[in-house]
Amino acid sequence: MSTAQIEMALIDTLTDGPLSSYPAKALAFPAAVMDQLVSLANEITERGNNRAVVLKKQINGRFELSSGEGRYYAHQILGSKTILAVTA
Repeated sequence: MSTAQIEMALIDTLTDGPLSSYPAKALAFPAAVMDQLVSLANEITERGNNRAVVLKKQINGRFELSSGEGRYYAHQILGSKTILAVTA
């Protein structure tokens, strides 16, 4: 396993994660979920992101999100181009 900054555009989200039933591309989450994600995004802005998401490398060169769905969406809210990730 290695840790690196991975381009957000190369990450496919979970198909069975807790937030998978919402249209993630539009960030159309219920207000309570969105409030939590915005709070996490603010925390990342203030303190930095010291917790990596976990990704599985796919054969096509893309990555599948295994863990850290909230951090991933918080980075989307922030408009991040990359995210700290552990890849396997």
